[in-house]
Amino acid sequence: KIDYQQIENCFQKQIQNLVASIPKCDHNQIRIFIVGDVTDNFELFQRFFCLYRQQIKIKTYFILGNHEFKGLFYEKKKYNYFQIVDCYRKFLSSLAIELLEDELVIEDVKQQKVFKYSISEILSLSDSKIKTIFDHSSFGVLGSFSGSKILAQIHTQLKKITPNIKLIIATHFPFKVWLRDKINPQWVYLYGHTHHDVKIETFCYADNQIGVQKKLKFKKFNFELN
Repeated sequence: KIDYQQIENCFQKQIQNLVASIPKCDHNQIRIFIVGDVTDNFELFQRFFCLYRQQIKIKTYFILGNHEFKGLFYEKKKYNYFQIVDCYRKFLSSLAIELLEDELVIEDVKQQKVFKYSISEILSLSDSKIKTIFDHSSFGVLGSFSGSKILAQIHTQLKKITPNIKLIIATHFPFKVWLRDKINPQWVYLYGHTHHDVKIETFCYADNQIGVQKKLKFKKFNFELN
């Protein structure tokens, strides 16, 4: 028995807490990253993000968590992995929230342009083409639910070709699960899942486990752009 009004009131209050934690600066200079496990109920997921978008207009990137997959799998028992991703993508796109699943987004803030590539597309590009892609970019975001051998391969390739680019790697599962290469201290690594805060020097964050707190608030890091 779910009291939807009580849940809605809770959502409203927590979103107000999130709003209060947003830095007081130009919101065009802020990006929000949510790395999964918001809820395993798709109906509640939809309601939360509809309310979220009413109050928070900042560009938001979303990575699916295992709870999102689990919830929709049990609700739609015939849905496979691709159908579940598509279901979330269509809904989040309607709110202008960017779902990243094995994809790389390049932002050119000055030109206000955004380019998106699947990891298979990145693998098909030559080293010189990859360099060209990043030449005029402000930063990139490489996003994946679980990570994979292909993602690890791209990580190694980008670290070799363009180690000095501004890159954020956002996955739901910890990078140690999928990455055998050394991390690049010039990049920022985000992940969730563990329910434990972790911060390694200045560049690796699982410092985002806001769901274990009674009062939600955004945590932040600074990523200086050239």
